Amino acid sequence: MNPLRRVATLSFVTVMISISAFPLHTQRAWSIPNTYATARSVLVEATVQANPPKITLYWDHAQASSNIVVSRKSKNDTFFPLPLATLPGSATRYEDTDVQVGVGYEYKVWTNPSQEGYVYAGIQIPMVEDRGIVHLVVDNTKSASLELELTRLEMDLRGDGWEVLRDDVSPYDSVENVKSLILGHYNANPNRLKAVFLFGRIPVPYSGNFAPDGHSNHIG
Repeated sequence: MNPLRRVATLSFVTVMISISAFPLHTQRAWSIPNTYATARSVLVEATVQANPPKITLYWDHAQASSNIVVSRKSKNDTFFPLPLATLPGSATRYEDTDVQVGVGYEYKVWTNPSQEGYVYAGIQIPMVEDRGIVHLVVDNTKSASLELELTRLEMDLRGDGWEVLRDDVSPYDSVENVKSLILGHYNANPNRLKAVFLFGRIPVPYSGNFAPDGHSNHIG
């Protein structure tokens, strides 16, 4: 079963992410099976060089494209400015030499028709020591079978600058109870809790009549 990802904004946290249980291992982007989602994406990776400064982007071969456009912006910019380059559809890399050490850049690689991908890269960017608190809510039917993977996930989050608060809940719990659990942590740490990470089949509310990920079994 393919991983299910859901993103929704909350009024008191930055982002809510739901990920169904799957092995947490690293693989090259273009080894992922060619599903509809990956077929509509440009899967971008980046490497960096300090002297002379250079960021090189790599991507899998884009499908049915007459050209590939590369744009760049700073982390806090809202929109991408004019393209850095327009490349032939057969291109699979781009070297950006107009970069500074210690500065991060967000790149967009997109094609015509619509495929796009993003990557954030920089050379010797200062480490973020404290991102705040992330509340990790885990489907308790996966706690034992994925114990090692979940431990690794917590270690990775801490290594990325997060303080981790974890709760395991039943996929059959009520939405109200899960919301109360999250609100309790927020009320205890209103200035520190920045994100909620939902792992597995966590009860969440739905509203409206829309399935943005295309899965009609949970329209709302």
